[in-house]
Amino acid sequence: MSRRPTPDASERILDAASRLFYDRGINSVGMQEIIETCGCGKNMLYREFGSKDELVAAYLDRLETEWQATITRATGPLAGDPVAQILAVVAAAADDVRADGYRGCAFLNTLAETADPNSAGHRQATKHVKSLQALFRRLARAAQLPDPATVSDELVIIVTGMQSSAPVIGGPRAANRARQLAARSLRAVGGPATSAAAD
Repeated sequence: MSRRPTPDASERILDAASRLFYDRGINSVGMQEIIETCGCGKNMLYREFGSKDELVAAYLDRLETEWQATITRATGPLAGDPVAQILAVVAAAADDVRADGYRGCAFLNTLAETADPNSAGHRQATKHVKSLQALFRRLARAAQLPDPATVSDELVIIVTGMQSSAPVIGGPRAANRARQLAARSLRAVGGPATSAAAD
């Protein structure tokens, strides 16, 4: 009779894999190391996640769920003020890069490590960036800013540039510069500045 996985097996495996993937990079972490770290058997791991690619996708899916919850908390109180919502999204991303141990955006790191565009991890990471771009475009339209597509492109470049450079120039510095650049970008196309952008 085969061993039945414990109810929290999937979460335990994902917890271990998430720490390893973020701290060391996806390509340097093998499935055996994940098995040893979480203390599960090989059969259990492959029952829960059929492949490493599937595990990477689950890791990113969990992060995406957390990010969407963060965005909802940041923008919800600002309903009806899309410019303030744009700046709140940038500020939420800026808060992440200030955290101790920050070593880049997990989605961008995955894109850098996965050359195959058909891999589940690569697709999930690409979807995240495109989702951010679509959010900015939607808010720019709601704010009646000219050329929402260009505005959203600039904001995505600001956010991803901040995320990529923070481990080098420092999280607080990168976060402050990104928030300032976002406010400046919106002013340049006719959007009102808000005090939150310069905090």
